[in-house]
Amino acid sequence: MANQSIFHDSQGFLWIGSTSSTVGGNGVSRYDGQTFTLLDTDNGLADNSVSSIVETGDGSLWFGTRTGLSRWQNDQMTSFTREDGLPRDRIRSLAVDSNDQLWIGTSAGLARLNKGELTVFTKEEGLPHNYIHAIQATKNGALWIGTSAGAARYRNGEFEIFGQSEGLQGKSIGAIHESADGVIWFGTERGLTSFNGTSTQHYGTREGFAGKKVFDIDSSPDGTIWFGTDSRICRLEGGHIYPAPISHLPNSVQGYEAIYCDPAGNVWIATGFGGLLKYTESLASIDQSHGIQGNSVANSHVDSENNLWIGSQSGLSVIYDGNQLNQEGTKPIRDSVYLAYRHFGRSDGMPGNRISMIESDGKDGLWIGTGGMYIADDGLAHFQDGLIHRFTKREGLSSGRIHNFFPAGPDATWIATGVGVARLSTGLELVSNDPMLAQLKTFLNENKIKEGSVYDMGVRQISSS
Repeated sequence: MANQSIFHDSQGFLWIGSTSSTVGGNGVSRYDGQTFTLLDTDNGLADNSVSSIVETGDGSLWFGTRTGLSRWQNDQMTSFTREDGLPRDRIRSLAVDSNDQLWIGTSAGLARLNKGELTVFTKEEGLPHNYIHAIQATKNGALWIGTSAGAARYRNGEFEIFGQSEGLQGKSIGAIHESADGVIWFGTERGLTSFNGTSTQHYGTREGFAGKKVFDIDSSPDGTIWFGTDSRICRLEGGHIYPAPISHLPNSVQGYEAIYCDPAGNVWIATGFGGLLKYTESLASIDQSHGIQGNSVANSHVDSENNLWIGSQSGLSVIYDGNQLNQEGTKPIRDSVYLAYRHFGRSDGMPGNRISMIESDGKDGLWIGTGGMYIADDGLAHFQDGLIHRFTKREGLSSGRIHNFFPAGPDATWIATGVGVARLSTGLELVSNDPMLAQLKTFLNENKIKEGSVYDMGVRQISSS
């Protein structure tokens, strides 16, 4: 693969490397299905930008970074650099072959680590170029290497050039993948090329390719080829390239970096600025055409009855679970799948339409905050049993711009607003002279936190602007 920064290890953990070239990486995270555990330079990692992850037979995990190679074994990190014999510190790709040899692709050549001995290969040994983008070890014992000037196959101790004269379309090989049927897939600036051992097949603009490069390729259990370009995630089906139906993703998700198809058929996507994404075939895009109050969704919440509450810049929507087909107020999102929904705005008693937060009150109700960066005349709403109880500046809030709230035991709730903090007592009444407000003010002053800039409460420490 190219930048295999998503890796499923032998223990069942998912490892995700951060490789953002713009702002630098954040290290490598281990995901156990519920929580993430981060390893970075504080743990001995050579660099926080991790482009590739593999595992050798002894259970060691190897991380390729911008400034060296790191091994994680028995909760200990060891790093290797050019001083230890690598062609260069910048590691682009890693692979482990059928003999448990570690292959290391760098920006200045290829290295092989076998039983502690490091061997370096460059153009002098037969590579088409010294800049290695991708390495793929195959089931039959061969090794495919993608470079800036074509590909090469290493077998029986020799390199065989595989370029345009052999049917490869494109010059710079950004990704290589072997599918379950033994076909080798190459990703280039011109699309995908497959090689079945005797002939090649190209999939380019005529088949639907759009983009400047292919960064990674993987295949799902059903044989579908998934790949990522600089602008989208795509899949190849029936000889045609289709963009993956993931238009529901936020606009801030840019810079796709790695793709991994797990045994259950889920597709995991690592991004530069949007974190880790998980795509499943059952996921459908829900937007304004299906009934919600606007496509700019700021937050959502699933209540105890499995109803989905969606807050947007245009109001509050609820999508009910267990709805019936063809009733008034339903819209199909896929064949025979319908949503029943209802909207709430100012005309229904909400203090405002721009929803800033949705949280459970710990019982059967919801807290809904409204207001935006330049809107300070909305407020807080409590929603329960179809009734809306609202709090605005008229009821005593110092600001109608609601950032967050935090239950202070069974009898009160703290509210973080645009210009200070308020406290609600039992019975949904604002308490303006509660002695705890003085205590909080003292805390803010002692810690040099501006009273008018409290954005977060509870889970994280109160922060200042």
